[in-house]
Amino acid sequence: MGERLSEGELVAFEKNAAPITFEGAAGVGATFVLGSAVPRPHQLHLGAYSVHTSEEALAAGELNIRQLKQRLDAAGDRGTGSGSTPVFRE
Repeated sequence: MGERLSEGELVAFEKNAAPITFEGAAGVGATFVLGSAVPRPHQLHLGAYSVHTSEEALAAGELNIRQLKQRLDAAGDRGTGSGSTPVFRE
């Protein structure tokens, strides 16, 4: 039996050859985003929305995310008739 994860949770899997099986709750459905990368020799610093190689880089990255959110909020509703949202460009 596997581990239960909650919505929005970020997890890191240990290196092994075992298969990864995803299962959503009955009748609810689920969306999973799975990424992979080459192992690095340094410790990773996990943030709410990003992963970095140092505390300083994490702080700078998350500050940038907060600033971008402020700019997006200030720009107002940018949705289109089709429901998509155009990419925010600097």
